[in-house]
Amino acid sequence: MKKEVISSLEKWYDSVNSPVARLRKTVEVIAKKVKDVPEWVVVLIAALISTRTKDDVTSDALKRLFEHLDYTFFNLDDMPLEEITQILKPVGFYRVKAKNLKKLVRTFSNEDVFSIKPDYDYLVSLSGVGRKVARIVLAFLGEGVLSVDTHVKRITERFAGREMKVEEIEEFWDNNPAINPMLVALGQLICTPRATNCSKCPISKWCTSSVTKLGR
Repeated sequence: MKKEVISSLEKWYDSVNSPVARLRKTVEVIAKKVKDVPEWVVVLIAALISTRTKDDVTSDALKRLFEHLDYTFFNLDDMPLEEITQILKPVGFYRVKAKNLKKLVRTFSNEDVFSIKPDYDYLVSLSGVGRKVARIVLAFLGEGVLSVDTHVKRITERFAGREMKVEEIEEFWDNNPAINPMLVALGQLICTPRATNCSKCPISKWCTSSVTKLGR
């Protein structure tokens, strides 16, 4: 059943223009232009900015930031904190994130960033990086981990029909990182916090909470 669910999600995800897909494309484009740090650092910055922030707002902030940096990450070291703050605004907690970016560039300035092989413990030791952000980076690096955000948690619990801890959700989806953007998109467009559109949901026939399936 799970293979069918994922297959249906993949087909649906490829057919829609979701905020999360637009953000992933933005990160991909920027990462190709930035030459002074590896791609995972750009993914890390995007993940840091994205917390408590809508994906389209994150995309716009990320574009502004790297345009100001001339696509050179270490130019961030010379940029005044207040300027970074204004560039990030209106992302959530933009002042805190600006400070964390400053700390991040100073940390990497003292290391050969291209030789770093980041693992979970290393990532969460960085300023502003928690479990969710670390697992986003690890998923990008092909480590086979699922990052659970509010969309992934809500949809999985609705799908399974019960409350679940983060670790249970990771296990439920076999820690498949590919499921993250698909569930996030589903949460942005179909299975929103306040309402569901089960008739358009690609996995409603397997969902325990589907109003279509339950006849409500």
